[in-house]
Amino acid sequence: LRRYAFGALIAILVVLASATIVEKIFGKEVVSAYVYGSWWFVELWGILAIAAIAYIICRALYRQKAAFLLHCALCIILLGAFVTFLTAERGYIHLRQGETLNTYISENNTAELPLPFDIKLVLFDIVYHPETDAPTDYISFLKVGEEMCKISMNKIYSFQGYRLYQMSYDPDEMGSTLMVNYDPQGIAITY
Repeated sequence: LRRYAFGALIAILVVLASATIVEKIFGKEVVSAYVYGSWWFVELWGILAIAAIAYIICRALYRQKAAFLLHCALCIILLGAFVTFLTAERGYIHLRQGETLNTYISENNTAELPLPFDIKLVLFDIVYHPETDAPTDYISFLKVGEEMCKISMNKIYSFQGYRLYQMSYDPDEMGSTLMVNYDPQGIAITY
């Protein structure tokens, strides 16, 4: 039983290391489609989770509180990730300053999906490092529904179950692309 669990863990580590290299060469989209978003990768995580649960039961780990809680926490995180895999909707929205939209493009560029609220890019700004031309932050000032908010590289915004992330910006610095993630079930389990 322990061999299966560690075998699955080693296989996952090898895949993750390989995926990092593949991402550098072919890009995020390829790795997302053929590794992270693939059924075989989900099944590999499932094997690890089943082996961990079986190990908890067979070795009576529930008697050792710390080890039991650690294994349970990992299983809950994997459950949340699986629910996200099955139910989450992802995509992006491109806005120019002053523009208001209530749709976004699906992750695979196959559909325009509705949002239950309007998003308006009020202002986009880039903060540069004082002594170089290197950006330190990209900031989108938005009106989401009736609320004003600020999204930056390290600051997301959540609204009605949707999470908005700063993704990129236009070369003329007058537009912003936001990642849209709708995952109320997976987030509820994991967090």
